[in-house]
Amino acid sequence: MTGESKKFELTSSSRLLCANSDASTSAPTCTNTGTLGCSKCMLVKYCGKACQLAHWPKHRQDCGHPQLKADWQPAWVTENRSPAFVAGGPPVVQFGRKANQGATYVWGNVTAIDCLNVARNEGSAARTADFKLCFAASGDIRNMVQTINRLPSDYSGKCDILFNDLNPIVANRNWIILYTLLQHTVPIPGAAELAAHFMYSAALSPVASAHLNRCVSILYGQNIIQDGQKIATGSISTRGEGELYMMAITEEMKDFLRMPLSTYKFEDAMKSMRSAMLHPSRVDYRDRHLASLTPGHRMAWTRYKQTGVLGPFSANTSHLTEPNRLLFDADGEWLTLDNANPLQGWDVSAVLASGQRHGINPSDIYGCLFFHVKDEFEEFARRIERFNINIHLTQFDARMVSKMIPQDFIKPFSSGCFDRIETSNLADYIGPADVIDCWAPLLNRHNKHATLLMYFMNWHVRQPGAQFGGQGVNVQEEQKVMERTAAALVVKINSAPRLRVIAHTDVFFDNSAPFEKFLRDNAESKARSCGLRVRQRNNIHTRRLGIPLSKQQNKVPEVTPKEFYNIYILGGADGPVRFVEFETCP
Repeated sequence: MTGESKKFELTSSSRLLCANSDASTSAPTCTNTGTLGCSKCMLVKYCGKACQLAHWPKHRQDCGHPQLKADWQPAWVTENRSPAFVAGGPPVVQFGRKANQGATYVWGNVTAIDCLNVARNEGSAARTADFKLCFAASGDIRNMVQTINRLPSDYSGKCDILFNDLNPIVANRNWIILYTLLQHTVPIPGAAELAAHFMYSAALSPVASAHLNRCVSILYGQNIIQDGQKIATGSISTRGEGELYMMAITEEMKDFLRMPLSTYKFEDAMKSMRSAMLHPSRVDYRDRHLASLTPGHRMAWTRYKQTGVLGPFSANTSHLTEPNRLLFDADGEWLTLDNANPLQGWDVSAVLASGQRHGINPSDIYGCLFFHVKDEFEEFARRIERFNINIHLTQFDARMVSKMIPQDFIKPFSSGCFDRIETSNLADYIGPADVIDCWAPLLNRHNKHATLLMYFMNWHVRQPGAQFGGQGVNVQEEQKVMERTAAALVVKINSAPRLRVIAHTDVFFDNSAPFEKFLRDNAESKARSCGLRVRQRNNIHTRRLGIPLSKQQNKVPEVTPKEFYNIYILGGADGPVRFVEFETCP
């Protein structure tokens, strides 16, 4: 493995290469840092004028692309027809594996959450505190990464993390990605880059693909799967004092293994990805999103959809000739939905700041995201190396996990042990009362900051008065919301396409009263019976996206057009989403 380790270290990217590094051109490749930006597209950088001129025959195709024109229009406009998404259009059909019947969500679509936020809770005492954290329906690893990376840099306590997800693909992907990041044979920068690509890139280099195979061989070749055993268990040492544990349903783990051990061809995999992500019948939905983006972001978004590779716009992808078998099923079918977008899982303002530190133009948003994810993964790995952190992955129904813990099936966890329990949007599926009933007994009542977190994505659909334009909303209020939305979009309300304004009115619609009623009717009684109460002012995460914790008295966001664009357009934040924190009663 020594030779491979050196190779990974050498190929790890910490800087933006000159755009003339693309080996697919006839010009000599350059390995210098890109510092001189193309003044027209603002998507690529060169080390100097000579490389810019040498690369022009290739770059002119992108630089002159219609999407970069300020007057670019969606296809339904240029073709003088109604878009597919208006009333009376064809039924909405999404693409991707099981897109319309139980899709697999391998990427989170809500901004990463620091579930501890020690600055507003335990404070300086967190430096030496022991924590037990539970992610009951984890999805990908971003929330855990964000949480550990926001601990004090000199943290000396012990942290045990329970990281559960019912979906075998999600849980086993996390197992492999975490092992890639936390095992000690590959230097941290190279491991972070590998983990970022395993998580978000459809295509890999032969070296990265070989490393993925090696990880699978190690993780699943340690007698983790034994005949006659319903539950598979295993553990691996990390870079630091801690261990990485896995407990999963044996038959579902076996079924997952068909994915990384599959043999479909790279060309077939890429065809499947593009068929899902760029299906002709979804052109109006893609164009609707593109119409809301700046020209540079339109091109960056399209490039990512076409290549499936997370990295700078100018990155050479010709050497990526192997499929990432963590993003395709065993038959080579693309896993994610066609509207899946890695940007939705991260704070766009932080993503742009990371890009700036690495010399990336803001227009190259997926280049910014690549370096942001890589930086976060590097910091996470370094903290695992320094701190005493154990991660226990499980793959069960969250309700089952809550019953297994009091029976000592998942040590070292027990009743009343957790300082934070993050439940994602489980409440959308089983109801907040069931979530509280399952997890309230497991909250640490000796820690006054202990919190049960949940968020709701669909609560507004059936709640009277919760939706803009619904019953009970007066005309003056509707007009006010429309005006605020148009101002955030920097358009004139009477001249802007009405559909574009209406699409974002839920951001500025005050439905706080209907939400409070929703909580009273569906959660508060059960919370009281379990010794919990709704926290009146959130201490971990803002109740409503776009409203910081310091301004919780606001009913609707007060954001600049730039903030609106970053949060709701680029970041894809959903206006109706609400975050609720439950605390123990004194």
